[in-house]
Amino acid sequence: MPLQVVCPACNAKLKAPDTAAGKKTKCPKCQGVISVPVDAPQAPAASTIVKKADNWFMQTTDGSQFGPVPRSELNEWFKEGRISADCQLLKEGADQWQWASEIYPSLDQSAPAPTPTKQSTGLDFLGPATNTSNDPLGLGNAALE
Repeated sequence: MPLQVVCPACNAKLKAPDTAAGKKTKCPKCQGVISVPVDAPQAPAASTIVKKADNWFMQTTDGSQFGPVPRSELNEWFKEGRISADCQLLKEGADQWQWASEIYPSLDQSAPAPTPTKQSTGLDFLGPATNTSNDPLGLGNAALE
């Protein structure tokens, strides 16, 4: 069973194999020297470790990121309208962002399309048509010499 040790340099809590008892090793975080005592306490068994809450991150369309927050807080953000369909969510430990509508399917419901308005006649992309003749410069029908 692994031994539990604390790095004296950075206070990181680490597990060392039983074979490391009475030896020196380097801390994987700060490279400080750790002396593993012969009588080091054993690390708790995996079954006794309490699972920490699932944490989430949110990314908005402008790239701002928020979190980590527990799922209960993420649900509150959803209820408050702070999460939209174009936001992305990442569960801590996952390697890929998800669209918020995958987590909250009600976001996927499209808003009703706006009713098209009737355009007035005589408009083009430059504005109202004021001259219907084929003489845009107003030179009249004078022939060019």
